[in-house]
Amino acid sequence: SKATVSVLNWLHTRADLYCLDRQMSKKFNKGGRKGAPAGGYRADGGSVESQLQGGLENFNPETYAALFTMQTGLARRLRDELGAGGVEALNKRLAWCGTVGGGVHAKLSAVVACMAHAAGEQARGNATAAHDAMLDAVKNMNQYLDDVTSENCPRPAWMIAFLGPLLHTARVVAMDCEKAEGAAGKRVDDVASAARNTFTKIVSDRSPVTKVEDSKKRGLLIVANVIAKASFYRNNMGFVRPIYENLRRMDEQLTKKPLSQGGFGQPLIAYGSLAQQVAYYYFSGRVAMLDQEFAKAEEYFTTALKLCHTGYRKNVIRILTFLVTVKLVQGKFPNPALLRQYGLDGIFQPIVEAMQQGQVASFDAVMEQYASFFAKLGLYVVLHRARVMCYLTLIRRVHHARCLVRPDDSNYTTRIKIPLLMDAFEAANGKGISQEEVECALVCLIANKQILGYISLKHDTVVLKKQGSPFPTFPK
Repeated sequence: SKATVSVLNWLHTRADLYCLDRQMSKKFNKGGRKGAPAGGYRADGGSVESQLQGGLENFNPETYAALFTMQTGLARRLRDELGAGGVEALNKRLAWCGTVGGGVHAKLSAVVACMAHAAGEQARGNATAAHDAMLDAVKNMNQYLDDVTSENCPRPAWMIAFLGPLLHTARVVAMDCEKAEGAAGKRVDDVASAARNTFTKIVSDRSPVTKVEDSKKRGLLIVANVIAKASFYRNNMGFVRPIYENLRRMDEQLTKKPLSQGGFGQPLIAYGSLAQQVAYYYFSGRVAMLDQEFAKAEEYFTTALKLCHTGYRKNVIRILTFLVTVKLVQGKFPNPALLRQYGLDGIFQPIVEAMQQGQVASFDAVMEQYASFFAKLGLYVVLHRARVMCYLTLIRRVHHARCLVRPDDSNYTTRIKIPLLMDAFEAANGKGISQEEVECALVCLIANKQILGYISLKHDTVVLKKQGSPFPTFPK
């Protein structure tokens, strides 16, 4: 139709797009609009919507077909993520909103136009312009989220399938832009900020629905994971912590409320795809680890490892690396067979042996050898907390040795002179240690309740609990 040609011609002139059909491409090349402004896309308020509105008075699905016929890297990525039948599926979902006026659909048209422009700019190697266009696409999508409600659309949640690839691609384009500019800037932060607005709009949605599948709140997990990925990429925890806390509060509310009152009746996380669930538990574990909540982090990483498909070996190795780290910090040793299965025995097994034998020098040597590996993952400082477990092993061995000598003398077995611990350290590590360092290790162990007792500085003695084991957390 004339409207379709007008829209596709505009896309071609503005973004230098290639049509799948050569005849259509030649036709557009001959009949292109003369006098079109250089650079094409204008980001000033309402320009995209106003230019597309003329050709979309009656919503035209062919506009979206143009997105799936572009022969550029970004367009192919979008096609792959939306699926081979993306156009047909999108048109069916839009048919459910048949009662909505053309103005609402023009906002979705603006989203796709921005994505098309980003594809063209990426093909020309203009990473900054591609990022700006994708950022405008997310902002237009946020406006579209407000307009589509259960009052004018039977299934407003259809856009969630479109929202996921949009945010993911915006984040990837922002990362590419930062790499092209040669320095990590605010590009990814801009995407995270826009995604936060998306999250807020979905949370504040109060549209009544009759089915869980029709609720836009099912997209909260997708948006939260995009924000988490962007936050960890930029090492900016200011975004991810409040988002996940808000997500858990919303999850609790929706789980308690019945469907008749706008609830889900079961956890919100369960409605996400398996990949989204794995990402949620993985990033939740990393947040808990940074907050030094190692038991909670272990629980999150364990769940992520159980849900992650074994075919995604890199993901399994990444999750297992964090899981082993939080276990070692708590004094729990991993299964050697599991480490060998995923090629992590060369890194972690020497650390485990050093902790089991109380060899602080060996522990320091391994940490120095793999310092770059742990630092890249943000684990060096966290894993270094396991160093104190070497001291715990030495103290426990000295205690057991004294129990063998005088098993019935509680005054002898529960009071250990600090110089004796210094001698044990020298025997195990081949070098001496200062009394201040031993006392510092004892303070850390007692504060973490890994040793039940106290230090008598007056007598240079550590006094252990008489009844029961003074080492409650030591692995059996």
